[in-house]
Amino acid sequence: MLKGNINLQVKKRILQCYVFPVIKYSCESWTLNKDLDRRINAMEQWCYRRLLKIKWTDKISNEEVLRQMNMEAMFLYNSIKIQNCPLQVDHLLRGSAGETALKILEGRMNSNIAQGRPRRMWIDDVKRWLNLDSYAYTGGRAQLG
Repeated sequence: MLKGNINLQVKKRILQCYVFPVIKYSCESWTLNKDLDRRINAMEQWCYRRLLKIKWTDKISNEEVLRQMNMEAMFLYNSIKIQNCPLQVDHLLRGSAGETALKILEGRMNSNIAQGRPRRMWIDDVKRWLNLDSYAYTGGRAQLG
């Protein structure tokens, strides 16, 4: 459908209504790092290039692709950045989702100790976003502080 002779504005709307929501599914739980930023940008540019019928062998810059799409900045990348707002995780930190969900969020399930450098965890990002040193779980409520 995106290959046909359809107006570019209609193609952009189809992309934003049907394709991008599938890509952004559960992006609130992603740990954003440089590699994920690069992948999000690449996916968005790939979609735009398909809409404009630009071959992958053509040497056209990303800025030129955005200019042809009449966009100042990348839509998908910016919307994922906005959706990773720390205010959307406060229900998990309060403990309203239950003790098991909080243990999974903290990554403190019973298992062997992993070898090597500790992995960067999502809860570390949440604590950084909320400027917290730590939080403690006390019988159904998480004490922020």
